[in-house]
Amino acid sequence: MVLDPVLASGHGDPLARGDALAALSPLLALATVVTPNLPEAAALGPVDVPHLLVTGGHGDGDEVLNRWHSREGGRESVREWRWPRLPGAFHGSGCTLAATLAARLALGDPMAQALERAQRCCNQALADSYAIAHGQRIPRRIEHRERR
Repeated sequence: MVLDPVLASGHGDPLARGDALAALSPLLALATVVTPNLPEAAALGPVDVPHLLVTGGHGDGDEVLNRWHSREGGRESVREWRWPRLPGAFHGSGCTLAATLAARLALGDPMAQALERAQRCCNQALADSYAIAHGQRIPRRIEHRERR
């Protein structure tokens, strides 16, 4: 199970009344991989899941740094991906990543390959995003063929 723990809107407004973290607790216990952004990871604190991909879109700098923490096979490891920070703000980037990751895993990709492909697809969807009005851009969620 892929869990994208959305705790607030893109503008920072809370999306739940009461304790959203307590509501997520039963889902965290079932998750294979959790994909929080930096503020969500800070709010969640330590989580006991096999795979955690902390996305850095809310960070600063010219690059987005995503970190995968894995506890597979009884050992812990960390892998990083760096993506050029794209101009603008986006609505649904985390959902795009989580849905693509779930699809790649359902197709049988091993976790490392699924994470690589999902991030690449999400980055391309953001690069191809469009605006419907002023504000956040919408990822173009169409099939993106891998470029060779």
